[in-house]
Amino acid sequence: NHRSLNLLSFHAFLNVEAGAAGAFVSMVKYLKREGYEPKVFSLSINDEIKKMFDDLGVPYSCPKSFSTIEKLVFLRKISKEIPKEYDIAFFSHYAYSPILIKIMREIPRVYYLYEPPRIFYELHLKGVGLRRFDFITKEIDKMGTRAADLILCSSDYIREYIYKVYGKFAVVNRLGVDLEKYDYRKLGIDVSYEKRDNVIVSVGVIHPQKAHDFIIRSLKYIPKPKRPKLLVITAGLIYDRLYLKEIYELAKRLDIDIEIKEKFIPHKDFCLALARSKLMAIPYIMEPSVEPVAYAFKTPIVAVREAGAREAVINKVTGLLVPRNVKEFAKAIEFLLDNPDIAAKMGERGYLFLKREYSMGKTIQELVKNISILLGTLNR
Repeated sequence: NHRSLNLLSFHAFLNVEAGAAGAFVSMVKYLKREGYEPKVFSLSINDEIKKMFDDLGVPYSCPKSFSTIEKLVFLRKISKEIPKEYDIAFFSHYAYSPILIKIMREIPRVYYLYEPPRIFYELHLKGVGLRRFDFITKEIDKMGTRAADLILCSSDYIREYIYKVYGKFAVVNRLGVDLEKYDYRKLGIDVSYEKRDNVIVSVGVIHPQKAHDFIIRSLKYIPKPKRPKLLVITAGLIYDRLYLKEIYELAKRLDIDIEIKEKFIPHKDFCLALARSKLMAIPYIMEPSVEPVAYAFKTPIVAVREAGAREAVINKVTGLLVPRNVKEFAKAIEFLLDNPDIAAKMGERGYLFLKREYSMGKTIQELVKNISILLGTLNR
């Protein structure tokens, strides 16, 4: 029994409880319940997440300031001094994790890798920020990732991707949805399909890889009288201001009703948006994994048939998968708008699929099992 172990938990930036950071917070919460003793280390933690950790009884540590010197001192302390106090290290996301993994050799290192930094390995991608030191950072990423004792990932697609990039076999440990956090009953949210607005929702940061423009181009092919409004929820992360401008201009030119939540919205407002939408549209370009949170509110998904979406959406059961073609995407959206009974059934099946295969509870069961197997192997 490997529970009650002291767990060094690292995620570089915990500034918003969404995406990878939100998943990390949920995993820490559930690991604490399983009897582990996690302590969180991060370069930045917002006050809301600090309070959450306080309520859970989870200690945390971060630099006093965000200066380069403070960050370097903090990272050195994690890698050299702190590991002696812990039984195992758990890293999440690629920011700063590889260099710590490479240096930290005293304890077993588990690396939950949502995706490699794709900008290093898919050179056609448009990057975020400067790329002056990409070569050095890429080599650190490779060396550190290969040094991990166990690499976990959230989809079969990304497992294959990891092997191609690093030559290492990862273990699929699907990233689930926290059904306590997204419990529509506790939130007092009505998920009745017949009461929903003529709105479809897209969730993702403002970056070309999220392909929000693809949805706009698709909606042009739906007749104006029944054309839905597009709601884009960004979690307050806008990586490309020029792309944001392009989205607004494209929607105006094609006469598409669009609302973009440029700032982070409260949790319940996010949940209400999912519950009141006819469907979630997922056009992401080769997104390694997809967290099907829409299913928590019995909302079906229309997605492009590629990468992680193929695993999170069961075609014609929990939603529709189509080729990357704007007319095909429009046809799928229009079909669900015209057939609300079918859409509602897909939403119901999605909810059951989520509880069975994509809950955070199941994620933690698999995580505990994988950690136990690792420790058992290392102790032989």
